[in-house]
Amino acid sequence: MTIYKCLLQCLGYFLVKHINRFTLSSPMRIYKFIDKAVLLVTHNPDKLLNGITSNTIDASKNAFLDKFGKIIASVDQVKISEDSVLLLVSSSCLQQLYTHLKPYIQLSGTKVQATKYFVYFDLDSAYKIEGNEFSIPQSKGQLVLTEKKMENTVSDEEFLLFRLENNIPLHGVDYSNEMVLNVSSSFVSFTKGCYLGQEVVARVHHLGKPPKKLVADLEKKKFVFVDNR
Repeated sequence: MTIYKCLLQCLGYFLVKHINRFTLSSPMRIYKFIDKAVLLVTHNPDKLLNGITSNTIDASKNAFLDKFGKIIASVDQVKISEDSVLLLVSSSCLQQLYTHLKPYIQLSGTKVQATKYFVYFDLDSAYKIEGNEFSIPQSKGQLVLTEKKMENTVSDEEFLLFRLENNIPLHGVDYSNEMVLNVSSSFVSFTKGCYLGQEVVARVHHLGKPPKKLVADLEKKKFVFVDNR
């Protein structure tokens, strides 16, 4: 009987310990964007995007540039099928992107339409993608595109600090119509074919360096441009 009671006590202790660990464990760190739009590009998206964006279609980051190499819209992207690409773009530059795309869409026959996806930043890459959901890896964490509503567990201030520590600036928040190399070379492929703005970008890259550089200032709690000459 004594052995039996001892076993029960040990089992009880084990269950309480592990249930408490599960219950008290931190929730996933999820930040919900309220200023992001997700566009679906179909009907030969490669034909459209390869000629007017600065990176390859299989890269996670890309940018639409003007002829001077300045950013019209920087995007996160994911190819979800042979004929479909999702573009994540800041709502603040959505209208200027549509205006920029209009003549190219008419020429290529490609279709661009809005979707109902919500956009979340999963700070620890802990969320498991299911069904009709997609993720885009970041320098740390991942973007999650889903039609499901998720709880926001990260404050604006916490997310800003996370972005500063991991060098994740946002278009429309930390920079706007800058020359793309002033912001980041991650938006650019230096080996792909011709695209709008390539001549300026290639000249800066091969014959000099960007005059400015976007960096995180932890003391000021914001991204700032510094002299890069």
